[in-house]
Amino acid sequence: MSAGGKRHGPSPQGGHLNEIQRRRPPRSPRFPAIRFQWEETFLSTTSQVKWFNESKGFGFITPSDGSKDVFVHYSAIAGPGLRNLAEGQNVEFTIENGPKGPTAANVKAI
Repeated sequence: MSAGGKRHGPSPQGGHLNEIQRRRPPRSPRFPAIRFQWEETFLSTTSQVKWFNESKGFGFITPSDGSKDVFVHYSAIAGPGLRNLAEGQNVEFTIENGPKGPTAANVKAI
């Protein structure tokens, strides 16, 4: 066989081959890996805002059950208009496990 995958000469079946090229089968499309993330959510009872920095858009809520403070981002505050919380304000929310610990979602002032 010559360089480049070409072959000249008689074929095994008795005919004469001028040239045969090796071909690779077509590559299958590569799909990105699908990642699943397990998210646990818990419904929280009435809790109070520990602090919220309006200019930075985040703060923390102290759960009424005494568990670890929960991070809250302004985008998690439900409702129209300005998304802001006040220190000591009562809220209801769902706790999700975020990359750095508990994170508030669906925060509603009550």
